Amino acid sequence: MVVLFLFGAHYLRYQQNIVLEKDGYQIIKIDKSQTILPHKEPIVFIIETESNEKEIYKFNGYEHEDFSVTNLYYYKPKQSNLDNDFYFIEGFKNNLPFDKKLEDLSFEQLYDIVNSGKHFESRQLIQHNLEPGIFGYIDTMPLIFMALGFVALIILKVVDVIKFLLNKVFKNKKAEVILTMLLLIFFIFLLTNIRLAPWYPTSKIALFIRNMIVIIPIFIGLRVVKNRFFKTDKFWKNQFINFIIIFLCGYLLLCLGNHIAFLIDKSNFAKISHKPFFCTHDSLAIGFLMAFAIGLILNNLINELIVVRSITE
Repeated sequence: MVVLFLFGAHYLRYQQNIVLEKDGYQIIKIDKSQTILPHKEPIVFIIETESNEKEIYKFNGYEHEDFSVTNLYYYKPKQSNLDNDFYFIEGFKNNLPFDKKLEDLSFEQLYDIVNSGKHFESRQLIQHNLEPGIFGYIDTMPLIFMALGFVALIILKVVDVIKFLLNKVFKNKKAEVILTMLLLIFFIFLLTNIRLAPWYPTSKIALFIRNMIVIIPIFIGLRVVKNRFFKTDKFWKNQFINFIIIFLCGYLLLCLGNHIAFLIDKSNFAKISHKPFFCTHDSLAIGFLMAFAIGLILNNLINELIVVRSITE
């Protein structure tokens, strides 16, 4: 499921938007929001001014992993009668005589540049430019989410062991409840500081509210399934319900939470940009949801096998 979703996201993001293939390069069309949000990939964009002159900018990626400032190369051709594709491909090849470097641009300054003029076009050089087609996705598909499912399994198993030890020491469920609440608060604050959001800039208060909207209902839903409906003969039914709660309900809650959080930030920031869905932090967040679902199901399967084995012995 994770592989199919992420492959579909990459296909829609990269394959359908490919507008130019030449000399081993694959170039996709991107919009203004994708141009100004933090990224590492080379980008060339062209602005047509009110006087019908072209201004060409190139971004080679953030230096020293610093996502707070941007450096742009600037070129203004004396004649603007050439096709834009010529400037795009020559820009990526570094064949244009860029005569100025705009350094240390803030998000607001880049926002103003991108939104100036009467016409805007932007292109991005995608990572799998040397191997077009389906096989070009092998090195860029985030299969890491499969591994993250096993990481989630390890974390859940560690939590189970800690809960078991606490119950042995304190002989009641209060310590387990306190630990669960602390872990819940910890993960909400952790995700808030990671700032996994499809818009920029973002505030911590907006993301904190978004994370509460997503995480707390999922946690309550999982507890209800575990405490009220868990039976040995309905194990896989319960795991399917768990997956639905995490993936489907999590996605709906994510949409609701993102909408509310975005409105909060929109009222706080004068200039804000929202990215399209595919291959943004939205699709990454769903990848994390599915990875967690895989980890939880594997953990429950291990616990079930242990219970069955103890009964048979």
